[in-house]
Amino acid sequence: MSQYGRPDQAEKRYAASFDVDNVIQRILFGSKEVNRYNYRLHSAPQNIGLEALLDPSTIDFTDPYTHEQITKTYNAFGFIVKREATE
Repeated sequence: MSQYGRPDQAEKRYAASFDVDNVIQRILFGSKEVNRYNYRLHSAPQNIGLEALLDPSTIDFTDPYTHEQITKTYNAFGFIVKREATE
């Protein structure tokens, strides 16, 4: 997450979990718009303990405007470490 929504141009970046980011998007754009992206979260089960916190999480979704399949991988601190987009 960045201060102005443009991570590539941000001087300051902030870590935020997918849940926090999703709530902010719902407040700003509404649930109907956010639901169009069909987000899928892949992460380690929380019941395995500390290892789950250290395991990277992956979010898959389809951009409804460009129709790209996008995958974002987050590290344990909430920063995006990898982003892939395919048509």
